[in-house]
Amino acid sequence: AHMFWWLYRSPYRVQNSTAPWPIVLWLQGGP
Repeated sequence: AHMFWWLYRSPYRVQNSTAPWPIVLWLQGGP
């Protein structure tokens, strides 16, 4: 869960704020 929130608050998310970040993580095989 900690890793999830760390990625969620990462600068990369800010650059792609228009994309459903949690969905992207699931597609990439995230937690």
